[in-house]
Amino acid sequence: MRKISFIAIFFFFLSVFSNEKSIIESLSYLSLKTENLSIPIENVKRGNYSFYLNDYLLKYPQKSEECSENLKFLIENKMFFNLFKYINFGKFSKKNSKIEKNFSYMKPFVNYDYPSFLIDTLINDSIFFLEAEKFLSGCDEFFSSRSLENLLKEVERLFSFDKDQLLNYLKNNFETYSKSGIEVIIDSLGEDNQYSLDRPNVLIVDIGGNDSYFARKEGSLATGLKGFGGVVDFEGDDRYFGKNFDLGCGIFGIGFIYDVKGNDIYQSDFATVGSGFSGLGFIIDNDGNDSYISKGYSQGFGFTKGIGFIYDKNGNDFYLVQNGIIDHREVDYHSHLSQGFGFGIRDIASGGVGIILDLKGNDIYKGEYFVQGSSYWFSFGLLYDSTGNDTYSSRRYSQGAGTHFTTGVLIDREGDDSHYSWGVSMGCGHDFSSGFLFDYKGNDLYLSDWLSIGSGNANGNGILIDFEGDDFYSAQNKDCMGYGNFYRNTFSIGILFDKDGKDLYNGKNLKTNVRSDLGVLIDEK
Repeated sequence: MRKISFIAIFFFFLSVFSNEKSIIESLSYLSLKTENLSIPIENVKRGNYSFYLNDYLLKYPQKSEECSENLKFLIENKMFFNLFKYINFGKFSKKNSKIEKNFSYMKPFVNYDYPSFLIDTLINDSIFFLEAEKFLSGCDEFFSSRSLENLLKEVERLFSFDKDQLLNYLKNNFETYSKSGIEVIIDSLGEDNQYSLDRPNVLIVDIGGNDSYFARKEGSLATGLKGFGGVVDFEGDDRYFGKNFDLGCGIFGIGFIYDVKGNDIYQSDFATVGSGFSGLGFIIDNDGNDSYISKGYSQGFGFTKGIGFIYDKNGNDFYLVQNGIIDHREVDYHSHLSQGFGFGIRDIASGGVGIILDLKGNDIYKGEYFVQGSSYWFSFGLLYDSTGNDTYSSRRYSQGAGTHFTTGVLIDREGDDSHYSWGVSMGCGHDFSSGFLFDYKGNDLYLSDWLSIGSGNANGNGILIDFEGDDFYSAQNKDCMGYGNFYRNTFSIGILFDKDGKDLYNGKNLKTNVRSDLGVLIDEK
């Protein structure tokens, strides 16, 4: 075993180039790959419900940065059809999809509505799994109808228009939308309006004013259920108040909010604020200091065959997940499954893709269990923050963490950032999973207690790479800062690699430190 460590360390130094992509691919290539395992992966997941991207990253974790950049490109350019095609089939294209001249949509027969079993804390196991199977049957029915393709292209068409073009198009196609089960509400005066909805598949277009949006029932405001629904708000300091399954939630359909300008508040409970359940749910906010507040399954959340994301282009933003469902491991904390989180049901079905993409601003991310670029069970979670002095605060399974055959990534491109957690975080892979945290520039702080900061456990692999800046790392236990272990007759890998800057590790100036047989800390300069 010690021989493996020395070979690995030797390979690390051979692989250290100035190019960031080369470093990530070289170090990540040492990660545990499912194709080399003795356990037959196909026997522990439901292949019919897998996204290609999620399985691909399990096999090729060194491609995590490249795939994250591809997702960023597609979201930035609002290429929703190509986004789904890339995640579902692995086909990446920068060429716009062909959109039919006229929108035609027939509501599919899907004998299922809201997956409320996910958020029902009183449900027993037998009913839970029965409801899960019903949802999967609905998933089969929906995707066999190919309805999502038409919806994706139509929503993409709407986002290609400017304000006047959008208003004219909707007025000319009002009857077509009505026949497709989509109600259209247009405000062309720009006044301060209040909207209150009690049903899904409603499209609101508001050209200005400080507006308030309310969900009277769950699954109504900006919810697409076997169709699409959303809000396009061009200007104003707006407030969106939901319940469950809303505020950019797609269930066998597409739900979205597109807010162009203003300091906005998005507040709801569960399955909300950019969440996808066998569909696509998202929020795009172009400008303003915004607050995203929810209780769970939210803020860029993807369930089985679902994609959920938040794309915030500019502003000092606050992402808060609080209260919600108590986690059985610590009754004082909650399982949030949010902030760039993909989730599948263990032993039942593979999960989805959850993303937060935030381009500018000094942002705060706060949650507890399962948050901030993490995932669970054949899923993918990504938190990508481009610039700003950001703060990440969490409890466990967070900040680039993968748990049970899955991949989680946190990317921070620039800024003096602070990372706080308790454990299993900051580039941590647990149980045949990969967890990555890549920070490219800034003087950063990393504080955690255990199994964090580049740690692999139970045949997982965790990597934290910090490319530039004077950084401070602090951990309570030895299973941090480059730690891996041997378990179930195979290995785990943990790597902490700091390329440049005057750095301190628990107050010490270290260079290379072999933390365990399969864990290493490398400080190049």
